[in-house]
Amino acid sequence: MGEDRAKRRRPEAADARRDESLSRDQRLARSAEFRAVTSAGARGVSPYLVAIRPTAVTGVAPPRLGVVASRKIGGAVQRSRAKRLLRELYRRGERPAGDLVLIARHGIQEASWPDLEHAYRTATVRATGRGRHRRGHGRQDPESSGRQA
Repeated sequence: MGEDRAKRRRPEAADARRDESLSRDQRLARSAEFRAVTSAGARGVSPYLVAIRPTAVTGVAPPRLGVVASRKIGGAVQRSRAKRLLRELYRRGERPAGDLVLIARHGIQEASWPDLEHAYRTATVRATGRGRHRRGHGRQDPESSGRQA
């Protein structure tokens, strides 16, 4: 009976799933690892997720991912779906060097895939320090600065 079940199973589907999953050395697993990244990390915030990276990252550090979905997201099913979405964004998107923690925000389940991809790119760029901008610190028109010549 067990033999028949093994014959019916499609090995190519199981192998494909294993190939896409993150290996153990590509994941943050311990709470101490999460704390180390979140306490001394730069944050990139977008509408659907928050990306956190350590500020001192060398280009040779292997990329590792940690995913967080709090109870604010919803029940267990909603949290699991949010974490799957974040892992898929990481797999398909650019993987920055070093550790990365992605935190799901409320509304991630209702977002379209292009919106999620844009939010991931935006958050990771802001967390790396590239593309960081602050409100009110942009270039101003000299005429609107209030000074009179």
